[in-house]
Amino acid sequence: MNRRPAIGTQSGKHHPWVRLSAVTAALLILATACSGSGGNDSQAANSAATTLAPVAADGGGPGYGDAQGGIAETTVPASESGPSDESTATVRAAGAETGAIPAALQPADIGRDIIYTAEVSVQVDDVDGAAQRAMTEMAALGGLLFGQRSTTEPEVLTVLTFKVRPEDFSEALARLDGVGDVVSQNVTTDDVTDRVVDLESRILTAERSVERLRGLLDSAGNLDEIAKLEAQLLERETLLEQLKGQLRTIRAQVSLATIVLTISPRIPPVPVAEVSLDVSAYGGHDSGDGCPGTSSLSLDEGRDMTVCYVITNTGDAPVVEFEIVSSGLDVITSDLIPVAGDPDQPLAPGARLVLAQETRLDRDLTDRPTIFARVDVSSSGVERPSVEIQQASTRPLTLDAVPDLSLPGFGDALSSSLGVLATLGGVLVLIAGWTIPFIWILALVAVVLWWRRRHGPRSPKVNDDSVTVRNESDSPSDSAGVRPAD
Repeated sequence: MNRRPAIGTQSGKHHPWVRLSAVTAALLILATACSGSGGNDSQAANSAATTLAPVAADGGGPGYGDAQGGIAETTVPASESGPSDESTATVRAAGAETGAIPAALQPADIGRDIIYTAEVSVQVDDVDGAAQRAMTEMAALGGLLFGQRSTTEPEVLTVLTFKVRPEDFSEALARLDGVGDVVSQNVTTDDVTDRVVDLESRILTAERSVERLRGLLDSAGNLDEIAKLEAQLLERETLLEQLKGQLRTIRAQVSLATIVLTISPRIPPVPVAEVSLDVSAYGGHDSGDGCPGTSSLSLDEGRDMTVCYVITNTGDAPVVEFEIVSSGLDVITSDLIPVAGDPDQPLAPGARLVLAQETRLDRDLTDRPTIFARVDVSSSGVERPSVEIQQASTRPLTLDAVPDLSLPGFGDALSSSLGVLATLGGVLVLIAGWTIPFIWILALVAVVLWWRRRHGPRSPKVNDDSVTVRNESDSPSDSAGVRPAD
């Protein structure tokens, strides 16, 4: 306080007032410092440490405050063991005109020991090419290839294990995303600060214990004491080496982040298996030239009609087999008449197949046929089992059979007669068919009858006019004198 402040070139008559002002200011500063030092020293040590980083303003020079430029302020708790899980790092970017963004904090910035691990799965067209690209990207970033596993059975697969610096962890993941289509990505972090501190403390305690045992061993006087001390020393040294090994392992995991990249071939999506069936009908037979017809048809009972089946592949995979089932139309798929398309060839996606059935309308009918199809969903390079689907017709088919109430005419009678004759002829043909296999029996019976008639015993011919009746009472003399009449 004896040093006189410089006051320029003021006159000597002002010196007492200036000296008095300086002494007063010094006393005020000293009183303020003494009152502030009465706080808790530990609270000051645990307070937040604030770092101000001057940011260049638009004018090119460093600015302080909101008026002259931007100030990036990062507040981090300055405790000895680092921030707890609930602690936060507050980053404030001031000076909107500069647009400055503070850099992200790395593990070294916050004083924590963190193990970074990531598992990334990608799908590509060329597995080998993608693996070479991934290794090139990691080598350019300073990463190391720690392992590689490739398989071809049951599937083509390559697994690469990389080690990168923790500060390059985010950049490495971004570069690997460009290798192929990311299927899954799992990033985990493990804060091992407490484990490291605990291991260091246990190692220090073990080292001190080893030193004490060695000192006791040097001063031991008998063999029993030496043996006990050596056993304890061996146990403590073993424990010390185990603790040091665990610490080395953890520090190695902290110093290098691990990324496991799995590369597999790109699997095409499963094609959609869909098919539609449209049923219609019209009167008459013309091999399906009139298809498609209408979904509601009214005809005289017994009239000819044609049913149309329009099959459309609305999916993404070919239909290799199909069958149409109907409870009222008695349809047989193999007997249908092809109108458009080939039923013996696979039905490609978007293609249409038209089939016709010629029949008669005998009764009223409302039916909704169903198609059962087998679809080949295999794609290029991927074999899959076929898929079986079923689909009812888009709308029901309604048939109205109108009964014929008019009197029969000459043509109807003639056709009926011809029908009866045809029926009788059929019956005769049927009977003949049954008897022909047994005709030899009839022939044999006829031969037997003829033979018996020709070669059998003959009976004498009897003439009624020449028969003489003799009575038992007649005497021989009487009978001898009687002559038969001529």
